[in-house]
Amino acid sequence: MASGYLTPTHISWQPSVNASTHHTDRYTSTELTVRRGQAFTITLYFNRPQQAGEHLAFVTEIGPSPSESHRTRAVFNLSEVGASGWSATQGPSESGYTNFTISSPANAVIGRYNLILQVTSGNKSISRFLGQFVLLFNPWCPGDDVYMANENERQEYVLNENGIIFVGNAKYIEARGWYYGQFQDHLLNVCLTMLDLSLYYRQDPAIDVSRRGDPKYVGRVISSMINGNDNDNGVLLGKWEGSFHSHENPSRWDSSVVILQKWRQDNYKPVQYGQCWVFAGVMCTVLRCLGIPTRLVSNFNSAHDVDRNLSIDKYYDSSGKSLNIGKDSTWDYHVWNESWFVRPDLGSSYNGWQVLDATPQEQSKAIKEGDVNLDYDTLFVYTEVNADCNRWIVYSNGTKKRVYCDTEIIGRFISTKAVGSNSRVDVTYNYKYPEGSPEERRVYKKALAKILGPNITAGHTESPAERSSETLRNPGISGKFKLAEPPVFGKDVSLILILNNLSSDQKTVKVDMSASTVLYTRRAVTEILKATTSVDLGPKQGKHIRLNIPYSYYGKYLTTDKRIQVTALCEVMHMHGVKLLVEKTIILEDTNIIIKIPRQVVVNKAVALEISYANPLPEPVSRCVLLVTLMNQQVKINLHKASNPKKFSKTKAVSQVTVGALGLSIQKCDFKIAMNNNNHHTEEISTERLMVRRGQPFTISVSFSAPVHNYLQHLKRTLLIAQTDGTRTEFPISSLGDQKQWSAALEEQDPLFWTISVSTPANAPVGQYALLLHTSKSDCLLGNFTLLFNPWCRDDEVFLANEAQRQEYILNQEGIIYQGTENAVLAQPWDFGQFEEDIVDICFTLLDIGERHQRDKDHTQRKNPVHICRTVAAMLNCDKLRGILTECGTGQYYNGTPPSQWLGSSPILRQWLASQCKPVRHGQCWALAAVMCSGPSFCGPAPVHAIKEGDTEADYDVCYFFAAINAKCQIWIQKADDTLMPALSGTKYTGNNISTKGVGSERCEDITHNYKYPEGSLQEKEVLDKVYRKIKKLERTSSSETQFSSIPTALEEPVNLFIHLQSESSLLLGRDVPLSIEVFNHSGTEKATHLVVGIQSLHYDGVPITQLWKEEFNFILKSNEANNLQVFVPYSRYREELGENHLLRLTAVLRDEDSYIYFAQEEISICDPPLTIEFPENMVQYQPSTAKISLLNPLIEPLKNCVIVVAGRGLIYRQRKYRFGSVQPQSTQELQIPLTPIQAGPRRLTAHLTCLQLQNLKSYKTIDVAAA
Repeated sequence: MASGYLTPTHISWQPSVNASTHHTDRYTSTELTVRRGQAFTITLYFNRPQQAGEHLAFVTEIGPSPSESHRTRAVFNLSEVGASGWSATQGPSESGYTNFTISSPANAVIGRYNLILQVTSGNKSISRFLGQFVLLFNPWCPGDDVYMANENERQEYVLNENGIIFVGNAKYIEARGWYYGQFQDHLLNVCLTMLDLSLYYRQDPAIDVSRRGDPKYVGRVISSMINGNDNDNGVLLGKWEGSFHSHENPSRWDSSVVILQKWRQDNYKPVQYGQCWVFAGVMCTVLRCLGIPTRLVSNFNSAHDVDRNLSIDKYYDSSGKSLNIGKDSTWDYHVWNESWFVRPDLGSSYNGWQVLDATPQEQSKAIKEGDVNLDYDTLFVYTEVNADCNRWIVYSNGTKKRVYCDTEIIGRFISTKAVGSNSRVDVTYNYKYPEGSPEERRVYKKALAKILGPNITAGHTESPAERSSETLRNPGISGKFKLAEPPVFGKDVSLILILNNLSSDQKTVKVDMSASTVLYTRRAVTEILKATTSVDLGPKQGKHIRLNIPYSYYGKYLTTDKRIQVTALCEVMHMHGVKLLVEKTIILEDTNIIIKIPRQVVVNKAVALEISYANPLPEPVSRCVLLVTLMNQQVKINLHKASNPKKFSKTKAVSQVTVGALGLSIQKCDFKIAMNNNNHHTEEISTERLMVRRGQPFTISVSFSAPVHNYLQHLKRTLLIAQTDGTRTEFPISSLGDQKQWSAALEEQDPLFWTISVSTPANAPVGQYALLLHTSKSDCLLGNFTLLFNPWCRDDEVFLANEAQRQEYILNQEGIIYQGTENAVLAQPWDFGQFEEDIVDICFTLLDIGERHQRDKDHTQRKNPVHICRTVAAMLNCDKLRGILTECGTGQYYNGTPPSQWLGSSPILRQWLASQCKPVRHGQCWALAAVMCSGPSFCGPAPVHAIKEGDTEADYDVCYFFAAINAKCQIWIQKADDTLMPALSGTKYTGNNISTKGVGSERCEDITHNYKYPEGSLQEKEVLDKVYRKIKKLERTSSSETQFSSIPTALEEPVNLFIHLQSESSLLLGRDVPLSIEVFNHSGTEKATHLVVGIQSLHYDGVPITQLWKEEFNFILKSNEANNLQVFVPYSRYREELGENHLLRLTAVLRDEDSYIYFAQEEISICDPPLTIEFPENMVQYQPSTAKISLLNPLIEPLKNCVIVVAGRGLIYRQRKYRFGSVQPQSTQELQIPLTPIQAGPRRLTAHLTCLQLQNLKSYKTIDVAAA
């Protein structure tokens, strides 16, 4: 080129600036790596300044045949956006160089680009190749298909190099670490090469490259390239059976980096061997490397439905041995990937997580909704999580008999790693509706209809092609295997088969037991035990059968999966072959490896780490190899000596760490507790401990032992450290703190002390922290503080703008719970007690245990209020072993406290802690909700607006709450022949008078309008239509004979008669119940009628306790005539079995001569007698006073053994119990309560009376105490 032309002589890619802004600074590659849809800057040096008439343009090219039509070539002038979406602007220029900013479109093809500069002067144009850069997907760009809005999720699913894979089985989930290493040496080049080695590229390189802007396409290409079984250049060869001799056993892989590097070193030949989690781990590395947010998902009890009929068929011989026949299978677990991107080909409702596997791509929302006809391979994954499982016995003559069909076992505990921690998150709700729910069966039916056509029959859903026509019979027995002790590799496995006779008949049961070693795919390897016995079971009797599997039986046949499957085929004799199949898969536990580290280690100085392990086998082992991973580097240590049975062996490894000391000590640190707690609205919690809220600074004062200026050289490197379990944050002390991050600002200084303002971020994890001062050589503990959520901080996710609401919903310890019926709402007092002395500590203990049960060891999730709510909710009633409260809705409160007797949350929480965190007995819905309100069902948090609008797919559990307040109540009459006849239908009985305590008052506030539109309104109809549209569509297209219609459809009956039942909505205890029944004949003809009127007592959940009264009437109604009956049910009929909730259900059933049935029902609440609290007109802080409690007995019998429990924070110290004796009929008895208020302001006194006749009589009254 002539020297007169403007020519670039050098280019600076500004790698540090561009890499930082594009989140690519972790790649080890030296070439420029940027993300699409985002500008990057380069600097060009020219041989001379640009002259008038000279025009510059840039050209980007990618692939072997770049073209503008394929969007693999773009030409764009300065300061204008080209048709391709690429653009460039010229920045500041200095002598000899010019800055340019280049922007790529958000849908640009990803890969390695050539960058070319065109210089045009007059009619002449020259081009100069500037170099290459790599363009990746951009989850930070809103215009990119892979855009992910949440920064924490981007950090997890794009930038995190470490992962957790969940394996095991549905009853024993284990966490396995995996190193993705997507930013390590050469991996970016390996990933780009992978695209060029695909079959898609070999078939048509130009078209393949042009489609690489589509994450869906790239995901399919990568998924095909990971699997070497179907691709000569694939990364991994899969193998599940046989020997792994001379190649790597899949269980030993723990990193993608080694696999991808070996694939490159072996000239891109498949690495041997991999299994599902290895494929998923490597694919996650590649997709994250290319910029697509990706995570691993484990599905437990994963179905592989080869014949695609939504059923899995498993076969056993007549002794219970599992047979490897049939193509279907159920794996203990299967691991796949989910990648995040939009689906313009399907519509916005399917945007989000998309399933990728060794098979091509699927969409998880389509899977949940049963849209198995959608691209790509939705049917395959839908079956993996939703198939029904049939078990068959194969007899010696080849005939098959189905003995069991399980519709709920497939697709359990679908799990992934939590954002920002190593805990497990259950995402089953993303894939399927709750097992057994109407939605789950509806979707299953929808999927089956799309596979087999709309006119499906029951037979298609039950069994394979050679299915038996014999109907399943109930054997009348139940059975399960239970481990007698933990199963440890090297020891005998001891089990107990528990058989129970469910019937009232004597039964003889023949039991054939079989044990086999199996793979995690549940494919049998070797049968190791076979045994037969019989047992006689008396009526309702249970018996135990012990089974022992010695190590000598299984030792040499066990695979690296360490699994044994035990089956028991139980045949009930004399019942013509009726059988029960009991099955259990056992995972043997390995011995622990113990690592010991010295208490003190020094930087740059070798240190010995002791690693100990025991040989659990009853025989010596040799040729042992210990793999130790340090800083992602693996060290292999050959242990030449054999390890003797039951003996510990030790070895040593070397590492390096640091510490030291500074000759300046701290005499005192003042946390200024009174001032800080007052500023942070926590002064009621504690006056002795620092309790602060995140997103708001607090002040501390540090006093030194000597003048600080003597140590300025050391103090230049002074940091504060905030440390809690699992997190440690360091931040400098500066003159100006950043209040949006952990920071410390020096507000005041003196030779001997500093006053420091400490700021916490508004999204910091809540918890109990240690605050340390760190110098260049030492750490010094300043003290401890507790960090809470902050509704006063605008940047906190729990920010509440209204101060009155903050006072009510955060600071008010006294609440009201509304019970009763819709027409008789009763107010019950409740003491939340969230600021009592030990409650905060108990709440964090509760949180610790809840996270431990969920295997969540990373406390960074505590920054998320959703995580806190769900963890606490899970702890409130998770099971009988570890929950806070044991729920009991039947009224049988043995060995515990009836729910109605609780007055507040703090006694429940303290009892739970005192009993070493065992469940407190007993609770019902209001107690569970109230205890949760005191602390920081798995229900929610569900957005109230989503419930109102019918957005049932929003997180969490919106469907559950929507149904609770909108469900249609259908009442059926069971006739003498057991058939059902519809009697009443409507939404009258659900979602009425939704109530809460008013802000700043004790009035009942109806908030039904927040949850639903007015009954019968156009808006309500639109929401219901929105929710039920798919159901109605399915009903129109499906056969009426289908087995899925488990609930009969209400038939249209002629309305000849009308019945109206009326009573008072609430009655005082002791009164007779008046009933008014009106019957109208609209038929135009005379009708002979039969009327049955009854009363039942109820639990609060609507479950009947007993029938209290029933009366029948026969009468003839003339045309257009009405008959009005007045009935009184005496108190004596309901006094004995009223139930603690005092609820009665009144029903009226009318039958005419044509056998048509008409129905009406009402519920009434029986009110307790009044318990009245009276205060003197004025009450002053610290001055003795007296309250009076009065009880009127309205009954015709004395109230015996009356006891009153009185409580009132700030009025009396703790609870007081008074024995009231007996209260005679129709008389009033009074009790004087001496008290001295110690706190000013509104104070509530609560009284709770119990006696032989009453268990839930509560009253409360609030008085404004004047300050002294």
